[in-house]
Amino acid sequence: MKSQKITVMIPAYNEEESLPILIERLRTLREEGKIDGDILIVDDGSTDRTGDIAEELSKETSYIGVVRHRRNLGKSAAIRTGIPRCTGDYIVVMDADLQYAPEDIPKLILALDNGLDVVNGWRKNRQDSWIRKLPSSIYNSVSRFVFDLKVHDYNSGLKAFRREVLEKIGLRSDLHRYVLPLVHQMGFRVGEVEVRHFPRKYGETKYGSPVRFILGVLDLISLRLQFTFLERPMTMFGLTGIFLSFLGGLFGLYVISLKVFYGEPFGHHMALVQLSALLILTGIQSFFFGFLADILATTRVELLNLVEKGRESEE
Repeated sequence: MKSQKITVMIPAYNEEESLPILIERLRTLREEGKIDGDILIVDDGSTDRTGDIAEELSKETSYIGVVRHRRNLGKSAAIRTGIPRCTGDYIVVMDADLQYAPEDIPKLILALDNGLDVVNGWRKNRQDSWIRKLPSSIYNSVSRFVFDLKVHDYNSGLKAFRREVLEKIGLRSDLHRYVLPLVHQMGFRVGEVEVRHFPRKYGETKYGSPVRFILGVLDLISLRLQFTFLERPMTMFGLTGIFLSFLGGLFGLYVISLKVFYGEPFGHHMALVQLSALLILTGIQSFFFGFLADILATTRVELLNLVEKGRESEE
């Protein structure tokens, strides 16, 4: 089998101590013939010397490239910036904090060679404090249930992709955490291999805050709703509209029956009359929102088909 070119993409934020060590270990792997390709460092607006060190390393070695953000935009933005600058057939995305062993990269590449489209590095023996491991364990369990993707470690900092996979996904802010269910939903084959994990020696963790955990839960809910209703939004809005209108109609019929059979004036049940009218109007609005969303979904599919045909004609 022909050896595939590899780009190791390293999103880095304030990793001035660990970055040179990581690059040296990657150089050794390349010199030993265990990986073949280039290295791309994405400096995500570091406030220390990370960016300058990356530039120096790039000048010393021809196969090391650097791209820099003027300010910290987050890991998803760093990956998004790096994708068009990667030259490899396979793209390995790896954290710069030395908690992952670059020597494990060949294991991920072998899994890609054997037919997978995305390979996740599973930190089976994770070397972090329980304060970080507990919310991560909850997150992984909930993600497996919600997305029905049997992966142990959704948010691992070591992943390998076929190039076309990353080119076809759009990563909004922090959605790198959900890249596995995203590509799985698109029909790509996802798997994982065990990798080593080490305690952090240099710098401080950039993640793990309660706010970030809450935002991650909200992203999870949003993504699940998108997977369910993106292609058929009428399923959500239309059914909701019908239910609300039906409920409002029942309340209205109840008030009318009191008037017809018992002679009670509408004024005695004004709250129910108003509730009935509100539910019916809300239901009608929801139904038409669903209709408009369905039109947009159809237009989106047609545009995607046109883009795909354009790519095929270019090839």
